[in-house]
Parts: sequence; C-alpha cells; structure tokens
Amino acid sequence: MSSGFVEAHYVINDIIPDVNGSHILDVGIGYGFWGWVVKAWKAGKCQLTGVEINDHYISLLDKLNIYDEIVPMDIRTGLTIFEDNSFDLIIMSHVIEHIEKDTAFKVIEQLKRVCRGRLIILCPEGNALVYKGRKGRKFENDYHLSMWRASDFEKLGFNVKQFRFSHRAGRVVSWFERIWYFLRRKDRGGVLAAWWDLDITSKPSPEAEDNVSPIITELPRTTIE
Repeated sequence: MSSGFVEAHYVINDIIPDVNGSHILDVGIGYGFWGWVVKAWKAGKCQLTGVEINDHYISLLDKLNIYDEIVPMDIRTGLTIFEDNSFDLIIMSHVIEHIEKDTAFKVIEQLKRVCRGRLIILCPEGNALVYKGRKGRKFENDYHLSMWRASDFEKLGFNVKQFRFSHRAGRVVSWFERIWYFLRRKDRGGVLAAWWDLDITSKPSPEAEDNVSPIITELPRTTIE
C-alpha cells in the first residue's frame, strides 16, 4: 500500500465528514486521487467539482467519470468566481506548498470564504518532501515554493494532525525511524492534515445575504457528461 493510501485512510476515517448530499470542491485535482477516494470510500451521493491549472491533468480527467465538473483555474487568482458559502467540503491536498507563502495565505482566506462546512488542507511538514530547484521535473508548477508547520495553520484557526510515513513501506514510521530521519536530515515522510470548520454563528443572516452582491465571473469550464 502506498503512503498516499495510508494518508487517505487516516483522513477519510478521522477528518472527512459524511459527504452524502454535499457539494465538494477538490482544489488541484492532479490525477483525481481525492475525487476517487471520496466517491469510492465514502460512497455518498454528492456533487464533485474540481479545479486544476495543468492542462495535462485536465485532459486526463476529462476521460474519466470522477468529477461532475472541472474548472480550469489558477487558484491564486481564480477562486473569486465562486460565491460565498458554496461548498460543504473543500479538500486541497499537496497543493499549498506549490505556492509562495504570502499568496498561499490569501488562497486560504478565499477557500474559507467559499466554504460552508469543512476545509481540509494536506501538505508536507517543514522540509519534508521538498524538491524546490530539482531538475527534470515534468511540470513547472511541481516545484515546492513554501514550507509549512502545524503552527502556521493553528494561527489561522485550524485543527492539525501530524503524520509521518515510510514511503518505501507505505506505513506510519516508528519513533526510532523518526529520530533516524531527523539525524540524517531526510525526514521525507512528514505530512500535515489541517482542517477548519465554519463557525455557523458567523454566517450572515438571510436578510444580510440579500444585500450582498454575489462574486462570480464566468470562466471556461469542462463538464463531464
């Protein structure tokens, strides 16, 4: 079992709520891993929207029946097309580290704005899995541009769970292995799972919502038939 499936097991069981009847946003769909996980493991009837900047991934997922809708988007500027409180669940997995940190904080605020339920962010912990500047990456946006600690998310009101995996074995590593990785400066398996829930007391009243103009601008969309 790969580390990705081990990671998904923990997140699905401990962090992702019941998705039946939910509208879900997958931010940075990649090869569609989390879209497939949510539909296959949770097995709920839900509407699944994905956003992605990379044409290679979009063309691949166009051929599969995972997402109800795929929106080509640069999330650094494109999230404003979505109205406030649009999604019951938002998952952004191993995307935030590909954005400069100042810009990433703005992205998180936009995701909070469009979330009416739970926002989940997964990313490497600290310098785990960092390959900024490594030559030969297939896509330019594969580079890691920021590093994250639990405290970064906690300051933003997130709950945080820390996992460390052995990528070779696809399992949670022991304390001995953690010390070994640290001493060798090769802690390549640290993953942060951070989740934030909308405080329902902070939602505007229906009367207030009537006086707010929706923020939406149409962009080219790809709809899966």
